[in-house]
Amino acid sequence: MSLPMKGRVRALFILALLSSGLVIAAIYTVRSRESLNEFKKAVVFNLRIEDVLMPKVHYRPVDVMVDTTAKITCDRVTPEGSEGRTAFRFHIGEQTLEAPDCDIQHTFTGQPGATVPIRIDYLVRGDDGELAVVDEWKTAVNLVPKQAYIRLRTFEAADGTPIPSITVPHYVIPYVEAAMKLEGDPKQYVALYFLRRPERDELLLRVGVQREGGVKLKPIGGDVIWYRRFGTEFDGYAAWPKEPIAIGNAEDVREMFEVVTGIFTAENAEKLLQQCCSAARPEEGVLVINALPTAGVRALAQGQMLSTPIRVVRAARAGAAAGTLPTPGSEPPAPTSEPPAPASEAPAPASEAPAPPSEAPSGAAPAPGSEVPAPPPSQASP
Repeated sequence: MSLPMKGRVRALFILALLSSGLVIAAIYTVRSRESLNEFKKAVVFNLRIEDVLMPKVHYRPVDVMVDTTAKITCDRVTPEGSEGRTAFRFHIGEQTLEAPDCDIQHTFTGQPGATVPIRIDYLVRGDDGELAVVDEWKTAVNLVPKQAYIRLRTFEAADGTPIPSITVPHYVIPYVEAAMKLEGDPKQYVALYFLRRPERDELLLRVGVQREGGVKLKPIGGDVIWYRRFGTEFDGYAAWPKEPIAIGNAEDVREMFEVVTGIFTAENAEKLLQQCCSAARPEEGVLVINALPTAGVRALAQGQMLSTPIRVVRAARAGAAAGTLPTPGSEPPAPTSEPPAPASEAPAPASEAPAPPSEAPSGAAPAPGSEVPAPPPSQASP
């Protein structure tokens, strides 16, 4: 009697497992079919304006030069049997254009500084012959002057933390944006970074120490990377340094400096290094860093262009803030969140604080031909 009972229990258990498996398989099949149907749904999933990928939400308007013909393209999912049934309607400012595909050229006109809203409607013709909007994408462009430029876009701390204010720590990573026409491979060019005191017409190249094969200075440069076009006349490039640059000396606090950048050929970058820097007594690690006249640096820069100086204030402590980053060329407000520095802590803006033996002066330009100790290993390549 006990054996048949055990067999029934075993059979019921197996039947329950099979039933559960069938239910799970059915649910999986339904969900898989729904997922596949989602892939067949007519939607726009990518939008590019002049090669710049535009997010569908939380987008930032992309810059387009006035009187420039820009390319607008998108990627989409087309419904089955949609040949001849799909179309796109572009609402660009006050204009409305229609095209059989999401790939048009449009000339943007207007005043620099204006924002032009864009809405793209994805249309599919139904069985009744009427076009219906099945998806839409909203974005915008900012109109900028039609001219070449180079500018500092933003700063980050050495650990990659964004710096939203004009108060910066000792080491920063500046991001550069440029619109110009470079000949050949962008890898043949390098972005260099300079520091100067406000109102002084000389620049101090940001350098590090290379210790392989003897102690010598090297410019801290950023690789130039192509990332977009501006019509047919200019291309857009970005650059950032391979290692952070120093703002002032280690002991400088609450002092104002100006950061400048430019793009140079490798040959001209080497010329600047030879003009500003030399090893006075390399066996002792003593190096000479001279300031360079702004006009001489500009003459060697690509297109003879340097960025508009951005004024920053050296922080007295990590995380200090003193307002938003100024527009290039504008006068930033004086920091108000921190009390004046005691005389022993912050030298006057026009003075030059001596560098400790372990650090090279990296703030205001030293006197031409002055001798300084080599920068710390943190500024050297590994």
